[in-house]
Amino acid sequence: MVNILTPKKAVRTYCYWCSVEQRNEVKLCPATDCLLHKYRLSGTGKISVKTIRKKCLQCGTTSDEVKNCEGEGEDKCALYDYRFGRSGWTGRSLTPEQRAAASERFRLLGAKRAKKMAGNTPSAGLGGSNC
Repeated sequence: MVNILTPKKAVRTYCYWCSVEQRNEVKLCPATDCLLHKYRLSGTGKISVKTIRKKCLQCGTTSDEVKNCEGEGEDKCALYDYRFGRSGWTGRSLTPEQRAAASERFRLLGAKRAKKMAGNTPSAGLGGSNC
């Protein structure tokens, strides 16, 4: 199973790395011009993945450099999964069997709704005005 951090945890992990893995240095971070500075501590609001994208562009300078980022592997950058400004985090991963079962449930639900809607069509002369 792939472990993808939430955007908030990714930022906190990145800040920890940037501060030479010293928690006290994260609190005392002097880089107030950093895009992630106000999100470095817990309870400081929700971070947009677009902000992470901007930070990646500061690091890579061009979209091609961000796209070709070598932040994978053992030394993977905590922001790597969000470098395109989209969330790769769904909170869970499904096995193919679970995905097929969920797909079948949604198909049956759609058929049930369609049947219900077909039974609720207004008939001529019922409930309408006689104008």
